[in-house]
Amino acid sequence: MTGNTYVMKQPPDKGVIQEAAAETGIPSAFIEKDWYAIQALSAVAAMRLPYDAVPVFAGGTSLSKGHGLIRRFSEDLDFKVVTPTSLTRGQRRDIREAVLSVFEGLSGIKLERESVVSRDGSSIFSFNLTYPLTQDRHSSLRQHLLIEMSFKPPALPPEQRPLRSFITEISGTEPDAHIACVSPLETSADKLSALIWRVLSKDRTQPVGSPKNEPAMIRHLHDLCALSPYAEASGEFAGLVFANYESDKKRGGLAGQYELLDAAQKAREKLANDKVYQEEYAIFVDRVSYDDEDKRISFSQAMASLDRLIKLITP
Repeated sequence: MTGNTYVMKQPPDKGVIQEAAAETGIPSAFIEKDWYAIQALSAVAAMRLPYDAVPVFAGGTSLSKGHGLIRRFSEDLDFKVVTPTSLTRGQRRDIREAVLSVFEGLSGIKLERESVVSRDGSSIFSFNLTYPLTQDRHSSLRQHLLIEMSFKPPALPPEQRPLRSFITEISGTEPDAHIACVSPLETSADKLSALIWRVLSKDRTQPVGSPKNEPAMIRHLHDLCALSPYAEASGEFAGLVFANYESDKKRGGLAGQYELLDAAQKAREKLANDKVYQEEYAIFVDRVSYDDEDKRISFSQAMASLDRLIKLITP
């Protein structure tokens, strides 16, 4: 059986959102978007997809909303799709259409069909979800949620984790849903490889915000600091990073010219010597972190953590 068993909750009224903002110190626009992000995640968790496909929550948002390891806001909801057997391109397309159909059937969230992008032979697809705004716009937020699903399955067993919106956390009620999440260890390997590739592919002559000059890529450095205990406690970390990096090298750019350790050291050198990275880091944390100021991860802390992680991949 395929389809959706999730019925979207009634949105909180404007006053409830503002009360939550006052209690947490988080801007009301973030509170509102977080609530809709949790609704989208709950819908994914309830999906019954063709070919027994199961989306597993991945990326930075899984670290904050699933594992509770970081306290920063993210507008992207990433998933790795697990299937019992390998799929044809047509079968991947069937799953994509089933996912889109679920969101088209939800009230309160609107799927922007014109935003749907499929690439790499239907192995990755993404789309935007819009939602009704009751709060003043915030300069740090887009006016939509971005969903991306990849048919690259997790390398490690997923972990079931509870999901709670900020409003649910304040109320102390039961979780909004439970969802399968990529393990923190696997995400740490994903992020180290992504950081290396993105730093070595950086081209500051390109327009700011373009794929090769995206300031927000510094999020990987930030998140790795919170993830480093998982990497340091596991003997699997280096192998996971190597496998990811071999895949990332095929995407081209300067990273493709170096083996993993050389690439990591060159990326580390660029992060340390290009002062714009430190400025981008400070702006990023200021915009998206909702942790107490004295608990926020500093650039120097993140770089020290990166040094420890590079030692872990050193033969």
